[in-house]
Amino acid sequence: MTDQPQTMHIKKNTTGAIIAAEVHQSIQDTDLLDWQKTWQPEVNEVIQKLGSQGVPSKNWPQSFHWNWINKVRATEGLLGQETFSLRAEGQLQGLMHLDLTKSARHASQSGKPIVYVEYLETAPWNRAPPFRGPLFSGIGSVLTAIAINRSFEEEFKGRIGLHSLPQSEDFYRNTVKMTDLGNDLNYLNLRYFETTPEQAIAFAERK
Repeated sequence: MTDQPQTMHIKKNTTGAIIAAEVHQSIQDTDLLDWQKTWQPEVNEVIQKLGSQGVPSKNWPQSFHWNWINKVRATEGLLGQETFSLRAEGQLQGLMHLDLTKSARHASQSGKPIVYVEYLETAPWNRAPPFRGPLFSGIGSVLTAIAINRSFEEEFKGRIGLHSLPQSEDFYRNTVKMTDLGNDLNYLNLRYFETTPEQAIAFAERK
């Protein structure tokens, strides 16, 4: 990608309109401030509500503890680490962190370079209940498409990989149509997913 934002498109669910969104390479301090001031209050409100209702913590939104300030600061300036923000209608709608130093595990691609999606998150108002959204749809798909595009740009043939939170498994398995390589005992027992070059091309064509 270049330093210029890339225009992508997402759906505004209140009107059904397809609107422009800008994807910026590199999460800026302004993004982190927006995350802190707009995302965190909504997340905290939902967590407090679920707690007061006696909902078991295992059923809470599974990324509620993510701290994007810490995540960005921990990898700032390191080779092979890239971050992205997605904005639409003046608001921060999504964030992503990529690692370009990992290797594929899929039997047909084993050892070949991939783009690893370290973290991907959408704004709380773009998530289903217990949040108030989704106000916008397609943010996860757009950011996944960006990850696949970076893989093509790096000549990794579209290969990407990630460990999915349980609440996101259906998205990666059935929307992105990645290969589910099973639970990773060395990574919190989360399920690990990858795209082959053929799967990456198929997803890019759907987008």
